[in-house]
Amino acid sequence: MHKKIFFIIFLYFLSLNLYGFNVKSSPSGASVFLNGVFVGVTPIKLSNVGNCVLELQKGGYKKWNYKLKGEEKSLWARLSPTNSNFSFIKRINTGRAPKDIIFSPDGHYLIITTMGEAGIQIYNMQTEEIKFISIPKYGRYAGYVEGVFSPDGKEFWFNQLGGRVFVLSMEDFTIKADIKSGGRMSKVGEFSPDGKLYYVSNWESCDITIIDRFTKKVLRRLYTKGKEPRGVGFSVDGNYLYVLYYGSGEIAKFDIKNDYKEVKRIYTGGSNGRFRLDPVKNIVYINNLRLSQIYTLDLATDTLSKPIKVWTHPNNIKLSFDYRYLYVSCRGRDNPKGYELRSPDNGVIQVFDCETMKIIEILPAGNQPIGLALTPDGKIFAFSNFMDATVEFYSVEL
Repeated sequence: MHKKIFFIIFLYFLSLNLYGFNVKSSPSGASVFLNGVFVGVTPIKLSNVGNCVLELQKGGYKKWNYKLKGEEKSLWARLSPTNSNFSFIKRINTGRAPKDIIFSPDGHYLIITTMGEAGIQIYNMQTEEIKFISIPKYGRYAGYVEGVFSPDGKEFWFNQLGGRVFVLSMEDFTIKADIKSGGRMSKVGEFSPDGKLYYVSNWESCDITIIDRFTKKVLRRLYTKGKEPRGVGFSVDGNYLYVLYYGSGEIAKFDIKNDYKEVKRIYTGGSNGRFRLDPVKNIVYINNLRLSQIYTLDLATDTLSKPIKVWTHPNNIKLSFDYRYLYVSCRGRDNPKGYELRSPDNGVIQVFDCETMKIIEILPAGNQPIGLALTPDGKIFAFSNFMDATVEFYSVEL
């Protein structure tokens, strides 16, 4: 009888090793329920029990529910405090070094550019399937960085550090154009306000490539005086181009109608990043990574606001579609052995109220959070963890 019991126990633990899955949470010690029945606390290993509802509970945190499909290999949840304006939904694994993320205009897909893979990924929000778009011809470069959707939403334009711009058709997910920028280390791209031209900054060659959206032809390269151009953007009327310089800590303004003559140069110091326009207030939000600051640029006067201190190394910023909130991804301290290695600390996402410029939420993140994305309805927020190769999703309750 005892041998039979031991044999049954042995088979149970064997099945856990062969077919079970781990459930973890941050923080750990959350109570685990399967269809309302308590089974233990995190971290815990469970056998695949098929279709049922798993729930995590912990004092001071919101309940987290997940409908099991019977095919899980592991589950992880970042429990959200009860007073948070955000609720954790899920975390997905991605290709190596996810850089930029952006939701499609219909909210059905999340595009993930990867610096460590020979292509990009498309995550289907409805089926939860992830598709890899391979670009093996230039795989030796990898380095897929920032991207944006065309004004009609039918194309996704994204840049590669190898000096190329690719155009993805959102109708059949094929690469419909491969454009040589002519610059070295192409970085950030934006469409002109009228949607006719695409401007991309080239980090190493210190210039801007201008491409016709419809013909996919390079029209010109705008040579600039600053070092390591990163963010680009435009005045509301489309008459002026602004270029943010990471290396020389400057902002340059160019008169588009006057053959891109430089008409203003503003010294900021540090390293400027992204250009996020609020057309209602006619101001631009800018992040400065090395100074760990954010500030605004008044486009009517070309003057900077008093800088606001944020957490260490703000790598990216994102405005909500109603311009009420500013999301800031702070990647944290550099590794003493090099910034391309894992940071000593995980990063955070800071959320600011744009009226008061006060922090209203701090979300813990993974190692080096970078990409920031919001669905068009503003109900789902996502960010990428560069060193962890993950993306986290949250419901927004602001």
